[in-house]
Amino acid sequence: LFLFTGGFMAVLLDEALNYASHDFYIFPCRNKYGGKVFSKSQNKWLELKPKQPLIRGGVHKASNDVEQIKTWWGMYPSAMIGCNLGKSNRFVIDIDIHGANGLDNWHRLGISDEGCSKVMTANGGMHIYFSGQGRASTNKITGIDTRGINSYTILPHSFIENEDGTILKYVALNDMFQTPKEVTKEVFEKLGLVRKERGNRGQYVSSLTLPEELQRAKKALYKLPNEYGINYEKWVSCGMALRKFGEDGMNVWIDWGSKVYESIGKLPDDRDILESKWQSFKDIDDEITIATLYHWVKLES
Repeated sequence: LFLFTGGFMAVLLDEALNYASHDFYIFPCRNKYGGKVFSKSQNKWLELKPKQPLIRGGVHKASNDVEQIKTWWGMYPSAMIGCNLGKSNRFVIDIDIHGANGLDNWHRLGISDEGCSKVMTANGGMHIYFSGQGRASTNKITGIDTRGINSYTILPHSFIENEDGTILKYVALNDMFQTPKEVTKEVFEKLGLVRKERGNRGQYVSSLTLPEELQRAKKALYKLPNEYGINYEKWVSCGMALRKFGEDGMNVWIDWGSKVYESIGKLPDDRDILESKWQSFKDIDDEITIATLYHWVKLES
């Protein structure tokens, strides 16, 4: 019962402010199961789950501003503390224990975690924190995921309230406020995050600046038939093709998809649902890139 007293809620706010004072960029996330929201794009009800952002913009709106954090936790006093890892200059290795035995596979990699911050997750897994920038990835085979640029994790002192009332907490195993050791290319190589050179054949190279490239991508997107904004798989693929542009790419993707729906007389999903979907995209080593988008336009024309 103590977990639900005002004192515990005050502790969550204090911890959120403490993280912010150590240059962690944070935002509030759901801490419980329950409730549903209807997705117009998927034409079905989606269950609300823990760790989903509670604010529009989610990870991209993360802040270390004291007044903003007080406002957020005033609205959501039991919210989990989400952390924008890119802004906070952290790279996290997320080791799962369900399905694949991530801990065994982690030890086989031979990556030293000495000097890293370590967290036991609510489900008994492990988060290993490095300093530096890296990309997010998902590997269901090994049970070892990564979180970094444009992605987030949940910080210690946060808790999940299960439907049966049980409480699962994130627990720091050492100092979260130390500066952990820097992530290295060797670590990325062992995790399989370094893309192999493929030569020049089929490789897309642009001389445009990122803003110029985004404008080109936007024009390409609007040349596609409406089917690409209505068919769920194609709609998601278009979003994944724009991942390199970050929040600006997300805005282009959401605006385009909404206009497609409006053009056929349907209402688009609420923006917070669309932003949550964007945040679920993982920067994995797949074949969907901006070049894929240009290829679709060429095929359709």
